[in-house]
Amino acid sequence: MFFKIKTLFNLMKPKRYLYILGLVLSSVSIIIALFPPAIIGALIDYGILANNKALIIQLIIIAFSIILIKNIMRYFMSMSLESAVQHCAVTLKDRLFSNLQHLDISFYSANTSGDLMARLTGDLDMVRHFFAYVVHVSFEAVFQFVASFIFLLTINVPLTLLLMVCAPFIAFFSYKMFKNLRSMHVRNREAYSQLNSITKENIDGNRTVKAFVREEYESDKMKVGNDKVRDINIEINRKWLKFSLLIDFFSLSLSAIALVVGGYFCITKQITIGELSVFTGLLWAISGPLRLAAPIINDFQRVSASLDKIMPIYFATPNIYDKEDAKDIDSIKDSIVFENVSFSIGKTKIIKNINLEIKSGETLAIMGPTGSGKSTILSLLLRIYDVSEGSIKIDGIDIRDYKLDSLRRCFGVSAQDVFLFSNTIEGNIAFSDPEMSIEEIQKYASSSCADSFIRKTPEGYETIIGEMGVGLSGGQKQRISLARALAANASVLVLDDTTSAVDMETEKKIQDELSKINCTKIIIAQRITSVFKADKIMILEKGEISQIGNHNYLKNIDGYYKTVLDIQHPDRIAEEVVCNG
Repeated sequence: MFFKIKTLFNLMKPKRYLYILGLVLSSVSIIIALFPPAIIGALIDYGILANNKALIIQLIIIAFSIILIKNIMRYFMSMSLESAVQHCAVTLKDRLFSNLQHLDISFYSANTSGDLMARLTGDLDMVRHFFAYVVHVSFEAVFQFVASFIFLLTINVPLTLLLMVCAPFIAFFSYKMFKNLRSMHVRNREAYSQLNSITKENIDGNRTVKAFVREEYESDKMKVGNDKVRDINIEINRKWLKFSLLIDFFSLSLSAIALVVGGYFCITKQITIGELSVFTGLLWAISGPLRLAAPIINDFQRVSASLDKIMPIYFATPNIYDKEDAKDIDSIKDSIVFENVSFSIGKTKIIKNINLEIKSGETLAIMGPTGSGKSTILSLLLRIYDVSEGSIKIDGIDIRDYKLDSLRRCFGVSAQDVFLFSNTIEGNIAFSDPEMSIEEIQKYASSSCADSFIRKTPEGYETIIGEMGVGLSGGQKQRISLARALAANASVLVLDDTTSAVDMETEKKIQDELSKINCTKIIIAQRITSVFKADKIMILEKGEISQIGNHNYLKNIDGYYKTVLDIQHPDRIAEEVVCNG
C-alpha cells in the first residue's frame, strides 16, 4: 500500500510543495493550540489567585491573539492542502481515463462497465478523501499526541507517564481492528461494483426489461444486491462501533486518571491548581488522537480496497501498441493482403488460415453464418486484436509495423452494434473531425440517406441524441453511423451489417450512393442485395474461407451463397444483376 500511496503522492507535482506547506502549517497550528491551556494555568496561578488584574488582561489578550493566529493558519493550511489534493485527483482521473482509452478490448471483456464506473467515481473520490482528510488528520493526530506528551512532561513527569498507561491497550486493539476491517472493505467494494453493474445494465436495457415484463424480477435482483451491501456495511459498522467504544473508554479513563491523581498531587502540593488546569485542559490533545484511531483505521482500509481497484488501471499497459520504429501511413495505395492469418482466443481458434488480397478500389463482401468470424476479420484489420499466426500487410508492410493511430485513420467504420454519443446529430457525424463544416456534414448525411429524416427532427442537425441513440429507430441510427463512417473520408470504408435495419427501398438508395464513392469497401452483410455487386464475395464458415468469387460465379455453385440466394428471391436478384451488368 505504501508504494501505491507514494505513486499517487508523486502526481501532486508541481503542487506537492503546497501539500507539504499545508502539513507544516498544520504542525505550527497544533503547537500554537497548546498554549491557551498553559495561559489559563498562568491566569489561575499568577493572575486570579495573586489578584493581578493587569496580568489577567494581558493573558486574555494573548489567548485571543493566539486563537486568531491559529485560525488564520488553519485557513491557509486548508487552502494549500485542497489545492494540492484537487490537482492530484484531476491528474489521476486524467491518467486513468487516458489509460482506459488505450487498453485492449480484452480488458473491457474482463471488467464490467458498472465496475469501471465505480472505480472512476467512488474509488477515485475515496483516494481524494484520503489525501484531503485521512493523511493530514493522521499526521495531525500523531504530531498533536507527541507535542502534547512533551509539553506535559515539562509540567509533571509522573502524572504524564501515568496517563500513558492506556497507550499499549489502544495500540493492540488498533492492530486487531486494522486486520479485521481489511477483508470486509474488500467485500463491500466488490458488492458495490456488482450493484453498479446491475444499475447500469438496467438503465441500458430498460426497453428489453419492459418488453418482457421483467420489472419485478429486476427489482428483486437489485434488492438482493442492496441487501448484500447493507449487510456488509452493518457488519463493518458493528465492528467499528465496538472498537470506537473501547477507544472512548480508554480516552475517558485518561480524564479520570488526570482528575483523581492530579487532585491528589494538588492536595499534596506536588502541583499547583494552575498546573492541574493545564493537564485537564490538554487532555483533549491526548485523548483526541486516540479517539481518531477508529475512523482513521476504517478510512485506511477503505482506501486500501479502493487502491486495489484503481492501481491496476493506473499501471495497465495495452498488449497492442506501437513499435519504437513504427511508420506512419496516410492512405492505402496498393492492397491489403492476409497471409495465412489465424486468430485464437485461449485454445479456441476463431479464424483459420485466411489468405486473401483486397486491391485498392475493390469492394469485398463477407458473408457467413452467425459466429463464423466475419467481424473478427475486421477487428484484426484494425488491430483491435493482433493475429495469432500469419500476417496482414498493407502496401507490402505488416500492419504491426505501422503506428496504430495512422493505421486506424485509414478506415471509416460503421459497426454492427451502433453506438451514438449523447451529442448533437452534427457532432456524431463529425466525430472524426469536430471542425468539419455543416455543408460537408450534410453531404455525408445525404449519401447515407439520413438528411431527410434529420431535417424533420426538432432542431435539425443540432438535435441532441439521447444516450445510446435513444429516441431513434434502428434504421435511423444505422444511417447516422454510416454518415459518420463516410465523414472519416478514409481509404477503406468498412460496413458491418450497416443496412440490416433499413427498408429495401432505402437500402437501394444507399447502395446507389455508395457506388459513387471511390474507395476500397469491405462490406459484411446477410442480404444478397447488399453484396451482389461486390468485386469479390468471401464466404466464411467456422472461421475458414469456404467460397470466394463474384455473384455470377457463386450463384451457380452449391454452397452457402447459393442457399441464401435461393431463400432471398433469386429471380429478382438475377434481373438486377443483368440490369446492372
